[in-house]
Amino acid sequence: MKFFVKQPKLAVVGLIGVGLAVMGIVLISLNSRVKIAKVPKNLTRSVQFTGRNLLVASDADMVATAYADGKLDQVEGIEDALTVVTLPLNKNKPNVLQIEASNSVMNWPQTVIASPDGTKAYIIETRGQVPNDTQEFDDIWSDMPPGKLLTIVDISNPSKLTVLKKVAIASSPNSVSISPDGKFIAIDNKEKGRELIIVELENGLPKERRYFTIENNSSEVGIIRAISWHPSGRFLALNLGDTEIAFYEFKADGSIEPFGDRIKIGTRLSEGKFTPDGRYFVVTDTGWGEGTLGAIFNRNGKLFSIGFDRNNGEHKLVSTAEVGLSPEGFAMSPDGSLLVTVNMRRTYAPEGILKLIVPSTEYSSLSLVKIDLKSGELTTVGEEYGFEGLLPEDAVFDADGKSVAVVIYNYREKSPKKGAIEFWNVIGGDQPKLERTGFKIDVTRGAHSMYLVK
Repeated sequence: MKFFVKQPKLAVVGLIGVGLAVMGIVLISLNSRVKIAKVPKNLTRSVQFTGRNLLVASDADMVATAYADGKLDQVEGIEDALTVVTLPLNKNKPNVLQIEASNSVMNWPQTVIASPDGTKAYIIETRGQVPNDTQEFDDIWSDMPPGKLLTIVDISNPSKLTVLKKVAIASSPNSVSISPDGKFIAIDNKEKGRELIIVELENGLPKERRYFTIENNSSEVGIIRAISWHPSGRFLALNLGDTEIAFYEFKADGSIEPFGDRIKIGTRLSEGKFTPDGRYFVVTDTGWGEGTLGAIFNRNGKLFSIGFDRNNGEHKLVSTAEVGLSPEGFAMSPDGSLLVTVNMRRTYAPEGILKLIVPSTEYSSLSLVKIDLKSGELTTVGEEYGFEGLLPEDAVFDADGKSVAVVIYNYREKSPKKGAIEFWNVIGGDQPKLERTGFKIDVTRGAHSMYLVK
């Protein structure tokens, strides 16, 4: 998660002061309560989730509400982890493995990926591990230690996970993406003049690094916030400063160059995905504004569909759809026709007067969106589907496109130890709906980023 701005505790105290009552009244008028999705008495089908493995990265160093008050609420003995769920899913006794792997929620949900052959997982560390005796930061953005590691885990054995390599790869990397052929990974870097790193892989391990300068027109000079590889392997899409999308061509000689004009849209962009045919690039907009109040006075988020012109680079925005409050990650069905955004709403508000006055802090939600693969047009379908849990940032469809898995960072309880994966069915054919199954798998608290190995 990339929150609005730096969050010193004094800023939160300020919220509780001047104008708080007025703010609550305004917000209540702007945002209705979401309805909790009920588990039907007679499910349309049993809980299923197909594929090879489901990967989940958990950041155990902080609870969901630490963004607002700096209170990490660390629990002794619980560390950052990679969880691997063997698929297809066995509801009665799911096979769940876990291994320690340093990672951080302080980015968009592009923390974990896997090789196309499904044998290796790659996890980046945006922020480093926090000493166990540290329970609070005055300013979580400046006090949280920087990250640098890329951890590579062998996930080929369904009974054992093995760390193959840990390597210092970049300065506080936000995103990692792998080429469709599995020969390269792309990682962003905070070092000026070397903002993009493309790593050549040999047998799935880093062999050679190439550094590239990416000019950024936003106020956050040089910052790449998210990276997405085109299905052809020939192009990269970059989120620059959360305000614009830039496309680059990756050439056969290993060089890159800009491909077409940049697209400046939205207020606070998050991650993006290409449709399977590569014709459209879809990206979420959290809807957050500037300043401390940017994620308190925010309106609903959006999805943008950008027509990607692979011939002439004449890209253009073709459609916009409104979704729920504060979406970060989203799932795209295998055929590209359906999207599910994970709306955190304002569940990041801590206990106390702020939570009591600010609406939309109790529940999170999902929004279902259709995309016309001929025109790129987006259409939000039905109302939001509410569910319990704080700071859900990511979701994935299964290999058949009939189920969706959603990560829950933690629940609203003191010193939480667990997060969860919650499973939903996709039903309805031409008039699709989501059906809550009620089935969950517990994982290490701080679950925030997912990846499906097909």
